Amino acid sequence: MIQNVLILGAGSAGLLAAITLKKKLPQLDVRVVRSSDIGVIGVGEGTTPAIPLHLFDYLQLDKARFYAQAEPTWKLSIRFHWGPRDYFDCPFAFQLSGQWCCNN
Repeated sequence: MIQNVLILGAGSAGLLAAITLKKKLPQLDVRVVRSSDIGVIGVGEGTTPAIPLHLFDYLQLDKARFYAQAEPTWKLSIRFHWGPRDYFDCPFAFQLSGQWCCNN
């Protein structure tokens, strides 16, 4: 049985992995190692509409507390800079027609 997990990197992916492991397997010893040479970037390029579903539905984190502490900015699309055009915007349609509410 695995008892210890080491996560390299404290970016969005590393921290989400650590939170998910501890929430679902609380007996697991999870350690996150980050480089002191790399500062906090805080842009979340990989964040998609799946992240709120993971945080609030799967992990059951408290929405109001999360919003109060994280003060997130919601991304409405991703802009791709490749292909025959100068760029291509890929919107997250259901976020445009819905609202993520911070009330439980």
